[in-house]
Amino acid sequence: MAHTRRHMDQPQGLTPDVKVDYPAAAKITLINATQLKPGDKGSDVKSLQQMLKALKVGSVTVNSQYDDTTQAAVKSFQQANKLNATGTADQETLAALAQKLSDQLTKDDPMVKAAVREVTK
Repeated sequence: MAHTRRHMDQPQGLTPDVKVDYPAAAKITLINATQLKPGDKGSDVKSLQQMLKALKVGSVTVNSQYDDTTQAAVKSFQQANKLNATGTADQETLAALAQKLSDQLTKDDPMVKAAVREVTK
């Protein structure tokens, strides 16, 4: 009976053959502004709203306008995370939002879940 032995210099591992889409939250554009406040408009506000929605904070509508609903959601996030609850997304708030979103994406990584499903079949 012949045995095949892998040498240490040969690559090991799995070849990916299952396609997994990234969740919508992983596709949110980075915010370039250091502060966003009521009355602001544009792509950074849209990203802020998408982050809040992905984290299920408030009932934000993604409309690229820092409106009352966005302000209330930001204030709610700030209170829940022991930040200064002003309703303005300052640098500290934006950093905390990005960290929470990153943590959620790591915890809910669809690629890891798909890999575990395949390995445990």
